[in-house]
Amino acid sequence: MKMMAVFGVVVGLICGVHAEMVADWRFSENPGFLQDSSGAGVTLSKTEGDISPKETDTAMETVARFYGEGFLFSEDDGRWADNTMTVEVLFRVENAEMEAVQTLIGKWNQESPGTSWVLGVKNQRMIFYMAKEGSERERCTGPEIISQKVYYVALVMDDRKVTLYVKNITDEGEMSKKVYHVTPRKFKSTDLPLSIGSTSQPSSPFWGEIGRVRIHDTALDPIKLLWF
Repeated sequence: MKMMAVFGVVVGLICGVHAEMVADWRFSENPGFLQDSSGAGVTLSKTEGDISPKETDTAMETVARFYGEGFLFSEDDGRWADNTMTVEVLFRVENAEMEAVQTLIGKWNQESPGTSWVLGVKNQRMIFYMAKEGSERERCTGPEIISQKVYYVALVMDDRKVTLYVKNITDEGEMSKKVYHVTPRKFKSTDLPLSIGSTSQPSSPFWGEIGRVRIHDTALDPIKLLWF
């Protein structure tokens, strides 16, 4: 009886963990370049533009290589979180000094109803923008990003709080953490795709490599992050 109860708890925990993850793209041959390895079955689509798979000798192993044109996307089908979510990205940027935002991932279009957001690199810094229906932007700025280094970033949104975790993987740096208190917003929008490597307008393209994108529909505890 006790054994059955323990088994039930374990199964419940396992199912809970899987239920929280809505996508995990690794850009590898297995399960496939644009296939989702989380089990949620979210396959990315690709616009015109040179975006190619590539093997590397870094911690990323296999990556999607972006050359400043085109992007990957998934239509908004209700999977993406609203005011709580965790987005994790492994990347290497070609030139971190560019003054324009280089988009890692986002749902950004200030002309559309609902809230837009974008996570990227600008002026050698991690940057996260939020905007609602073309109104003023709220900005969260992370630590310095150096060109040609592999970085891990985790964006954790929990209603009124945004936390940015950033780690330099190449130099085995310490994990940095910045917390921002922001206006509470709802992030679901039926007319904006989730885009990787550019906004869906398109604008603010990324130059470099993205090795993994993992999304949960909850604000993960630090200990559950990929590179904590």
